[in-house]
Amino acid sequence: MLACWAATFIAASPKIVRDEPHKFGLLTAVITLYFIGYLTKFGLALYLSEDFWVVPRLISSKALISELPAAYLVTTVGYVSVLTGILAIPSKKNFTREVPEFQVHFSLIVSLLCGAYVVKLFLKIQYSLAIPSVEPQNMGIPYLAGVLSLVIDTGMIFPANTPLIFGLMRGRFSWAAIGIVLAFGNAGIDLLFGSKDTVIYQIIICAILFYATYRGPHLQMPKARRLVKSLAVPTGVLGLAVLIAYPLMNSYRFARISGLSFTSAVTSAVTGANYDDANPILSVYNRITGIEVMTALMNTRNYLASDSILQNLLSTELVANIAYQVIGVEQSQTRFSVTQMGYFYVVGGYPTLIIGCLLIGVFFCLAQEIALRFPVQKVMIVAFIPVLWILAAKLLLGGGNLTLALKELLIVMLVFLGWGWLACRPKRASQSRARSRPMPKLQA
Repeated sequence: MLACWAATFIAASPKIVRDEPHKFGLLTAVITLYFIGYLTKFGLALYLSEDFWVVPRLISSKALISELPAAYLVTTVGYVSVLTGILAIPSKKNFTREVPEFQVHFSLIVSLLCGAYVVKLFLKIQYSLAIPSVEPQNMGIPYLAGVLSLVIDTGMIFPANTPLIFGLMRGRFSWAAIGIVLAFGNAGIDLLFGSKDTVIYQIIICAILFYATYRGPHLQMPKARRLVKSLAVPTGVLGLAVLIAYPLMNSYRFARISGLSFTSAVTSAVTGANYDDANPILSVYNRITGIEVMTALMNTRNYLASDSILQNLLSTELVANIAYQVIGVEQSQTRFSVTQMGYFYVVGGYPTLIIGCLLIGVFFCLAQEIALRFPVQKVMIVAFIPVLWILAAKLLLGGGNLTLALKELLIVMLVFLGWGWLACRPKRASQSRARSRPMPKLQA
């Protein structure tokens, strides 16, 4: 416990917040993940263990409570290792929060995004790309289906949010409103085909972009702050509605995965088939893989044959073996995970856990430092960095296939470089007097 609080205090120190705000964001993502998925669940297990989905499916309530301290030690060691890896990498020294003026053809960007959504729908319908538990169809070119699946899935999150950040930074309500529609439109397409993750990611990204815009500084900060205040409430209501409707979304998702059509899946969800009557907040919380799953599966390492630690970590073999041990089949209609920390521990104990988590921290910090040096406008970096933080949290919560995680990060970085360069240009001095006006002072 002391190591946990000491690492958190160092990571959230005023020096990090002041001098390395981009690194502080990555650290905050890891800290939030740890407190929500591990520390809070550790405390709640003493009172709500019967409400965790692993009880009694995988473990009894009594056994869960008795095994929790060992699992908490594993997660704390992994948590401290990830933070250490992030803090070990030197940061870009001349990084500032100021967002200079930029030039953008908003109508062109919106048109390109709408066209991309049409292509995304076509690829999902025609070739079953990026659909949970559905094998993509062969497109005739090796690796093409896999690459396109990553592009239209996680790779679309950053482009989908660029109209929103343009509207927020310019303080233009119409642009921001169109941006919100386009951002959640992308998430809606994924939900239509049974994937709910993008909806949750989008709510988080909206909150981050609103905060970044409100804090500034940038040339349109007064207008932008008024805009954020006007959009915060309706967007918050939308997020709350998604939270309340989560069990309904989950029912619809499983109906789609099981092969029902769109109409039949909606009917099944609305009429209550496969509907979870539990508290919607607890339903969402249960979907966050955390310490309870690690505790239930701590002993699986005694039953898993492992000829090569590295081979298991870089393939789906480990995930398939754990799924087989738990549910008796190697393929299931939903992803099964013991978190990346859990996979490291299952494969090689504490040495693999420490080294693996250190490397994850180093790797994502390096990826962020590289992204900051891309030849794109600052406003594009503001829109992209939250996506990178979500990828880090996604790997730590899910994990199990590091090769896929590396491919996903590579695709997202390439999309960022291409779309960031295309969508936005620096403002010419002859087009604006912005350079003659002083930048607003950064609030403490």
